[in-house]
This record gives sequence, C-alpha cells and structure tokens, in this order.
Amino acid sequence: MKKLLIPLIIIAALLCFAACKESSQTVLSPSEAPAELTEAPTEEPTEAPTEEPTAEPTEEPTEEPTEAPTPEPTATPEPTPMPTEVPVVLSPRPEGDYFAEIRANLPFIVDLDGDGQDDVAMISAEEDEEGWARYSVSITRAADPENTFEYDAGYGFRFVGAVLDFDPSDTRKEIVFCTDDEGDSTTFAVRFKDDGSGFEVFDKRMESFDTMAMFHGIAEDYVFNASEGIWTCRRTEILGTHFVGGRYTVTANGFEFLNEEYTYEENAEALKLKRDIKLKTEKGKKITVKKGEKITPVSTDLETYVKVKLKDGTICICDVTFGDPEHHMPVFINGIQQDDLASIPYAG
Repeated sequence: MKKLLIPLIIIAALLCFAACKESSQTVLSPSEAPAELTEAPTEEPTEAPTEEPTAEPTEEPTEEPTEAPTPEPTATPEPTPMPTEVPVVLSPRPEGDYFAEIRANLPFIVDLDGDGQDDVAMISAEEDEEGWARYSVSITRAADPENTFEYDAGYGFRFVGAVLDFDPSDTRKEIVFCTDDEGDSTTFAVRFKDDGSGFEVFDKRMESFDTMAMFHGIAEDYVFNASEGIWTCRRTEILGTHFVGGRYTVTANGFEFLNEEYTYEENAEALKLKRDIKLKTEKGKKITVKKGEKITPVSTDLETYVKVKLKDGTICICDVTFGDPEHHMPVFINGIQQDDLASIPYAG
C-alpha cells in the first residue's frame, strides 16, 4: 500500500507544478495590470501645434488708396437776388408815345414782349465802397416764368433809364438806360426779338435823353415821339473833344440814327488858325481863310466832313479823314493834320 501511495503523491506534485507554471505565463491586460507595470505608449507624444508662417504674397501688395485732394472751391456766380421791393406798375407820360422813366433797384411791371401779359423787370445796381455800381438787367416773362433773362451791363457811376415804345405799330416795348463812366457814357437798349425767341441787348458809347438827365433825371415836361427818336450825344475828336448831338431809334439792327449829321455844342470853342486854309462854302464857293482868323465847329457826320462857321457867319465844309480809321485818330482837315491847323482842345 505504501508503494502505491508514493507514486500518487509524485503525480499530484507534478500536476501542481504544471498548473503554477501555466499561471505564471498568463499575460495580463493593461487594465488588469498594476499601474507601475503598464508599458509606456509606443507613439511619440504630440507636440503642441505651432502657428504656420503666413505665406508671402505672390503679387505685389495693393497700395492703400490715398484720399483724393479736395479741389479748391471755384467761385460760383451768385444768383440774381429777388427784388425786395414790391414791383410797381409803370405810369407812362400822358403826352406823346409810350414813355415811362425807371429807377435802378426798383422792379417794375410792364408788357415787354407784347403778348398781353405783365412781365416783371429790374435794373439792379450793386454799389461798391468807392461809389461805383455794377448794373445788370433781369426780366421775367409771364409767358415763361421759369427762365429769367439776365444781362451784365458792367460798371457805372450814375444811371438814367426808361421804358418806351419805338414802334407803336406793334405791342412790344423797349428798355433804354444809360450809365456814366467818368463823363463817358454808355447807352443800352433791350428789346424782344422779332422772331419771339427772347431778348437782345445793344450798347453804344453815347449819352441819352438830354445833357442833364444823368444828374437830375428826365425832365418832367419831356415828351417822347417815336418818329423823332431819342436825343443823344456822341463823343468825337474832330476839331477837339466834343459831344455832338443827334437822335436815334432802336430796331432789329440796333441803334439807327435818324440824323445825317451831329451838332456841336452852342458854346463850342472858336479855333485860331496857325496857317492859311482853303475851304468851300455850303453854296460851293471856294475861299481862303487866312492865318490868325477863327473857325468854329458847327456839325459833322463823324466820318467824312465837318462844317465850320467863319467870323461873318459863313458856313464852310471841310473834308475829314483819319490816320487810323478804326480809332478815328489822328484827324486830318482838308489833308492837314488838325494839330498843325490850330491849337486843338482835347479832353484830358
């Protein structure tokens, strides 16, 4: 029995040894293994991300737009101011053809275009510190109130004007006004065109109405007759600086003068001759006026002749020519330069 027991014990020991060996070779999962025995991860640790450098642009960088310089403000013409005074209805003179005096800066109501409706017009005068005024015309037609006609008449020192009717056969009326430029005047005429397209303005270096109108206004007893036109005086240097008188009307052609010749002032200076001169009387007789005798200018057409009066009242005619026809200077009387003929009184 003892011999049988010993082998059994040996076999049991061998079986226990085998079981222990198999148990020691069993691999534990990471979750089952103790922390200190867990193997380190085989992957490299992820580094903290770094910011990628910005790629350089392949095109030239666009320049920042620069602000365009602000243009210098240009002078904008100021609009014609509306009249501050209430327009007045013109009252024409009771005698003669239509004639009504006007004043600067006073708007007036009158039918200028002849359509039977009242238009509003004004001659403005903007005065500067030296007493000069810049004159301008503004006309608003009842038939076209959105389009005011305006005209710049330049500077002047004094003013006189009127609305009148040069042609009573139609219904239109004209504006005539005169400004003074230190003794040398300019007359302006405003009329509605024959074709009805608007207003036109004519101007000429001359004075209008009468010699004192610029200073005292038009005389209360002045009577206008269209057939006789308006009195004017025009400057000439023939036998001295003079303002010779005539008359004119206004048509589509502008100023049309009704007289063939212009008359000198009644007190025109008599000129003492420096030399003999051959003249022809109005009756055609040829005479010689001696050195030392005097001649007085009477009238001229401003272009080709001048009439002079002798001491005994005889009227003689002299031919007139100009060295410069455009400027009418120097003046020749019967082919003799007038400064060689007498001491000629020119204006300063």
